[in-house]
Amino acid sequence: MNGIRIAAAGLIAIIAAVAAFTVDAARAPRPPREVVVRIDRDNIRITHNCLLEIVSPVIEDADNNGVIQIVGDNLTIRLGDQILNGAEPDVPPDQRRGFGIVITGRQTTIIGGDIRGYKVGVHAIEADQLILHQLRVQDGFRQHLRSTPEQEDLADWLAPHHNDAGEWAGRYGAGVLIERCDDVSLRKVTCRRVQNGIMLDRVTRAHIYDCDASFLSGWGLSMWRSTDNVIRGNAFDFCIRGYSHGVYNRGQDSAGILMFEQCERNEIVDNSVTHGGDGLFAFAGAEALGDVDPNAVHEDAWYLSRGNRHNMIVGNDFSFAAAHGLELTFSFDNRISGNRFVDNGICGIWAGYSQRTMIDGNDFVDNGQRGVGLEHGGINIEHGVDNTIIFNRFVDNTCAIHLWRDEDPGLAALPWTRVNARPESRSTVAMNIIDGAAIGVHLRDEPDVILGENRIAECDRELLLDGSSTVIEANEAPKARLVPDVERARRGGRLGARAELAGREFIIMTPWGPYDWASPLLISDGTTVADNATVARFRLLGTPDMLASDDHNETTDEPAPERSTRFRIDCPTADVLTTFDDAPLPTGTLARFTCFIRAPGLHELTTTFDDPAGPPQRVTAAIDNIPWLVRTFASPVDPREDVDTWREAAAAVFPSETLGLHAHYGNAGPRDDLVDHFGTIAETSIALTPGVWRLRTMSDDGIRVWVDDVLLIDDWTWHAPRAHIAEFIVPDTPDAHEDTRDPIVIRVEHFELDGYSTLDVRLEPTAIRPRR
Repeated sequence: MNGIRIAAAGLIAIIAAVAAFTVDAARAPRPPREVVVRIDRDNIRITHNCLLEIVSPVIEDADNNGVIQIVGDNLTIRLGDQILNGAEPDVPPDQRRGFGIVITGRQTTIIGGDIRGYKVGVHAIEADQLILHQLRVQDGFRQHLRSTPEQEDLADWLAPHHNDAGEWAGRYGAGVLIERCDDVSLRKVTCRRVQNGIMLDRVTRAHIYDCDASFLSGWGLSMWRSTDNVIRGNAFDFCIRGYSHGVYNRGQDSAGILMFEQCERNEIVDNSVTHGGDGLFAFAGAEALGDVDPNAVHEDAWYLSRGNRHNMIVGNDFSFAAAHGLELTFSFDNRISGNRFVDNGICGIWAGYSQRTMIDGNDFVDNGQRGVGLEHGGINIEHGVDNTIIFNRFVDNTCAIHLWRDEDPGLAALPWTRVNARPESRSTVAMNIIDGAAIGVHLRDEPDVILGENRIAECDRELLLDGSSTVIEANEAPKARLVPDVERARRGGRLGARAELAGREFIIMTPWGPYDWASPLLISDGTTVADNATVARFRLLGTPDMLASDDHNETTDEPAPERSTRFRIDCPTADVLTTFDDAPLPTGTLARFTCFIRAPGLHELTTTFDDPAGPPQRVTAAIDNIPWLVRTFASPVDPREDVDTWREAAAAVFPSETLGLHAHYGNAGPRDDLVDHFGTIAETSIALTPGVWRLRTMSDDGIRVWVDDVLLIDDWTWHAPRAHIAEFIVPDTPDAHEDTRDPIVIRVEHFELDGYSTLDVRLEPTAIRPRR
């Protein structure tokens, strides 16, 4: 009985304790429910923790100060997968304006969100200890590119040399703009279909991990006067413009990573930075060089060792760039270690005027196939001092290592050069493996280079010394300094994030930027003239899984003749013969077909692809079958000084007939023995419908164009490729039948002095009709 009483008493005590706990728990304050803030208009200020609920499909930033303005400190803002959109779908990308989110509060954390349609998606100003996590910015501002597959347009070149007044974002926009902030963190931020991804302007101690800002037409990550930042494990691939495979490889100052104006002590480790204009483009800066207004020049001592300094660039993939894998100029004490440089158009590393740079343990493979002037191959350094090139591997580069000095009076006059230039090199080239190259090590007027223990094989010339170059044999094997944390960094990174797109041939430019290989894309592959017909080629790009069946979501494996039923060809003014390529297609090409048009005149050819997973895609090609009588001849004189004698030389040449006037010579010419100092005079006579017609020309060098003896284009100068546009009116004559209209006579004169050459003349109608 006593045991029963004790057990019952214990049970009563337990029940009482549970009841007391329940009462106390009920009285205890509950955590506040999360505040929900509805986003249904512009200019909403956030001052407390909240979940944003975006209820309007489009919210424009009418006053350019941010739709959402986060002004409180120590806040956490959650967006989930919601979309904040600043533009209707029909607004062209180069007309998208405003800011999605503006942050001025400190210790702000933003989690999630899909920001679209703004010039700048997220802008943080003096927002120290900012955290952005799992944010996506896409479909924002980007410029309309004027370069075509056939011809570069110089207007597309970027201008990154000035940004103290916010020029970068003002001109070009950004996915994320971080300005004058300290101790910020970005993780899993993605940027697509904007011109620039992540932009750091005077930022210190940022940590950027696991982000992906790729397939952009400007810069994936750009840094201006930014120091002590860690950039690790990200992808900045396909950030490029100014490229047409096999035609031109300019890059136009686009880059996966841009680092300008005295950026110091940054760690750039284990990133995938492939297929850029440059991979990493680092320049000391205009202020660092003294290339500024004379009133802003510092005392000479200020310029000593001024530039991008003490940066660690380790374990990255800088491959398949149009120009340079890594450009690092006028800078000091940087480390380039354990990186990969494969198939960069001009060279792997361009380090002009760099000093005390350690370049060790890198791989250089097949670089320099599209070199320019002295620049080509693995490592190129002009006017370098005390650089160390050791323990690298070079395979099949046009030249493994090229060091030189030349006269450059413009740079020599700058304060930076006066203070830092040295007459001797004292650079070390040792313990490298060089396998296959036209030249292993090439020195041009490069004194006192220390060489030792390089293993060189399968080179046409192992060592070439030009001019005043001298060599000092190394007394002992050099030693590389240890790189902290490199192995740990490589274990979880993004090196070669897009290996399936290896090769520059996968860089496909559209008018709004590089193709992203995310959905099928129908493109024109250019036009040529053969057998008195214009040949227009088209390709459907993508991967087989993109042609999944609508019903079964399975990969379509149709043979080319059956797949051709997905395409429609339309040309209302001429018959078209179309052939589909049923041979094995290269990786990335789903279909390839060719259209032949023989009818003379101007035609518009439209091809349509019925995409099973999206709306139809249409590509229009202008077919220029205008017959020209062309005389090409050697110039006996400079036509700028004696055009009459020059024209007499043309009269002695029998003309040939060609369809279209599209001569893209590049560094060649009309004949193997005529690559410089030649002229072209061409003439055509064509009946045009009434209206306003437009002439477009691209020339290098001089050009003149007359229409019915009226001079419309006159640029009789030595110049780089330059575009001109002129319009003229064909009057409407009511009594004239189409077949009896008087023809228009167009005459073109063009000269080439030396170097690059092109002549392209195109005629197109406008939508404007003349008044009677």
